[in-house]
Amino acid sequence: MRQLAIEQGRQDVVIAIDFANEFGLRLEEICTLRVEYLMSAIKTGQLVIKGKGGQTRAIDLSAKQRGIIIDNLNYARCSGRYPRDYLISGSEKGGVQREKRSLQNWMSYNRKYFMVENREDLSEDGKKKRTETISWHSLRHTYAQRTYAEALQERPKKARKIVSENLGHHRTEVTRIYLADKPKKK
Repeated sequence: MRQLAIEQGRQDVVIAIDFANEFGLRLEEICTLRVEYLMSAIKTGQLVIKGKGGQTRAIDLSAKQRGIIIDNLNYARCSGRYPRDYLISGSEKGGVQREKRSLQNWMSYNRKYFMVENREDLSEDGKKKRTETISWHSLRHTYAQRTYAEALQERPKKARKIVSENLGHHRTEVTRIYLADKPKKK
């Protein structure tokens, strides 16, 4: 997916893929990501995101995430963006919604080039069936599952809580959806 976006010269798509997959951001959060948020993240070691419902969350940066932020700060500088500018959206009225629509259209038109056929037939023990198609939100699910696996190794008792906080849900029950766990039988 990322390689296709690079070949097409769609840097906005590459950035969106990186932030959805590596930080678990929603598409709206990616489109409203400002350069100053990235600058602050490098100083503090945390990317602070204002998410759904106006809730704020802080994601502790890994070395890989820090590298992504540095790369995108370089992109912002080379693109002539200022700290208050959005990273990929235009600052004009409607710029965020236009960018969001553009990213959604890119996914709709291009998923056939990188999506596994019959993906809904692929399933793992203890996991729910996959959806028929992938979306931007699928990258958020991938992030959640990867973060959960990593957290299980380091802090098993807090793994669900870590994922829940990083996704901005603040409720571990919601995390089950992202981890594709089958509901427990009563």
